[in-house]
Amino acid sequence: MLRHPLCTHKRVYSLRLLNLVPTSSSDSAEVGSHLHLLEDKEHEGKYWKQPTILVVEDDPLLKEYVTDLLKMHHYSVFTTENMQEALKYLEDPNESIQLLFSDIRIPGYGSGVTLALKARQLRPSLNILLTTGFVEEYLKDKLDDSFPIIEKPYFPNELINKIQSILGKG
Repeated sequence: MLRHPLCTHKRVYSLRLLNLVPTSSSDSAEVGSHLHLLEDKEHEGKYWKQPTILVVEDDPLLKEYVTDLLKMHHYSVFTTENMQEALKYLEDPNESIQLLFSDIRIPGYGSGVTLALKARQLRPSLNILLTTGFVEEYLKDKLDDSFPIIEKPYFPNELINKIQSILGKG
């Protein structure tokens, strides 16, 4: 069971502490035998499409952790750290993205909220989930009507449950 929450502080997010990497050679063999499941797109002879999530996070350690967590749960992931790069993915009609997961505070012009609004204009049916460690109650009340928010720090299972709920799988 994953027990430690993610947080936005400049800490080293230890995958070992979060039980995401093996701690013994026998665990390594077991994990290694299942790694192909993260890449395979054919399961039991049937083609299945992995939902794709665009992650916008400026903290490189947190972005890497979230990416690994999502891949462990069979999501395809694109990552970027700012609004301009995220918009390039969203403007490309060949990119199939089912969910935008963005920090509210991102570097560069605009914020995660601005990105969410532009994303909604480009792709009206796009699912959006915002996150922040600095949400004020008045802001949360305003955003919850338009975009769901998960507050940092959050537990890995909370993030996965929220995403599954948004994508209609939970």
